[in-house]
Amino acid sequence: MGDTWIVDITHYLLPGGILVGGPAGRIARYFGSIIAAASTRPAGVWADTDLHCRRRPGRRPCPGHIRALRLDAQDVVKWHCSSCDDNGLIQSWKGSMWDLSQPIPDEQAPPPDRRALERTISDLTRHLADRQFGSFDELNACMRDLTTSGGVPRDRPLTPVERAQDIVYDAWDVEDPRERVRLALKALEVSPDCADAYVLLAEEAARSLGQALSLYERGVAAGERALGKRAFEDEGYVGHFWGIVETRPYMRARRGLAMTLWQLGRKEEAVEHYREMLRLNPNDNQGIRYVLLAALLELDAKPDLLKELFELYPDDAMADWLYGRALLAFRDGGGHPGLPEAARRGEAG
Repeated sequence: MGDTWIVDITHYLLPGGILVGGPAGRIARYFGSIIAAASTRPAGVWADTDLHCRRRPGRRPCPGHIRALRLDAQDVVKWHCSSCDDNGLIQSWKGSMWDLSQPIPDEQAPPPDRRALERTISDLTRHLADRQFGSFDELNACMRDLTTSGGVPRDRPLTPVERAQDIVYDAWDVEDPRERVRLALKALEVSPDCADAYVLLAEEAARSLGQALSLYERGVAAGERALGKRAFEDEGYVGHFWGIVETRPYMRARRGLAMTLWQLGRKEEAVEHYREMLRLNPNDNQGIRYVLLAALLELDAKPDLLKELFELYPDDAMADWLYGRALLAFRDGGGHPGLPEAARRGEAG
């Protein structure tokens, strides 16, 4: 026989609706996934989920899956395991970040997400990782074979993080925002180290900036665990982040964290995150330098910080960059040697 759980989901939330951490947070995500599954179905209709039971009778994983039911009259979600009969009632679920019962107007539905296209890059990276090519001709022949064969084969079993990331790719490939959130929660059940699942929840399920901040923080921590400490050392991935596809979830989470900190008025912290992101990825595929430039100008930062940033990208001809250089020269008293050229290039643009 299973246990009976009677829980109030708000007891797992801090002020502002922020999810608690630690073991209690893991249990809360489990109950949240049950809420998400039940709230996507009409009231009174059982949802047969693919959520695995958490119990381990006899120290072995329970083979059952969770079934869930909305009971709107009692304002609870009822659930039970299909095998061990673990069961319970979840109260105060309406309005929580897992509540997917309210339809989202069409104008709020997100457009197709290009991040889903990374799945092919990820599959290709895994496929080529353990292969040795004697020449570019051999590599090109391999790529031609993959093109004509209709896709990249899966050569080995996926790790939990990779399986969770695949679920997030599935989420980015669907249009229904509620289904995207459900899949993100499912990904975290597969692996709590899936940074992109937290990113998706922060973007589409957070009900406040505080909730978004908490989710992005968890995403950054998840990305750090998934990549390992060595990735952040000079002999690791430093200088090549984003170019290595496994680092992209972490970089997305950190960008979201920095932007949310800025919105909350914690602007100096946001600037430090932006600067560190450029150290990790000087190629700046995310366009962080433009956000950092605007932030430094708004904070009236010391000229040395701005000059240091401009020196990292001396050939950048974007309008933001050119006008930023001209503004710095103007604010610097007109004595900056780049003022005439910056002004001329700005006028020419």
